[in-house]
Amino acid sequence: MYTREWLKIEKEVKKLKKRYVNNLILLIIALIWGAAFVAQSAGMDYIGPFTFNSARSILGGIVLIPVIYVLDKKRKEKISQGKEVIQNKKTLIIGGICCGFFLMLGSSLQQIGIQYTTAGKAGFITALYILIVPILGAGRWQKGRN
Repeated sequence: MYTREWLKIEKEVKKLKKRYVNNLILLIIALIWGAAFVAQSAGMDYIGPFTFNSARSILGGIVLIPVIYVLDKKRKEKISQGKEVIQNKKTLIIGGICCGFFLMLGSSLQQIGIQYTTAGKAGFITALYILIVPILGAGRWQKGRN
């Protein structure tokens, strides 16, 4: 039979394991993200920025096809079970086009910039969005409040 102390210890060990696993996942993601800049920089030696982005987007689209299939299957199951699924295709298409445009613009500008600087500097500048977005958001929030 477990004592209260043992259950507390077991709970703490589970928390620590989860914490270490989460930190390991973050480390792996950071390594992949950083390696991507090196790959992008090396790719610029052989092809142009728009060709690189086109190939990357096509590859991403191919990878997403099974995901779309599975999500569509789940959506159809919800409809057959009587659960309401709100669907406004016009809004979805307009939002997708807007998001796609800005993603293309940002990716293209980043690829063009990588031609003229190192992968480390490009990664640093790109990572600044972690600081810039909240600052801009706070500024906008303050403007709307006055």
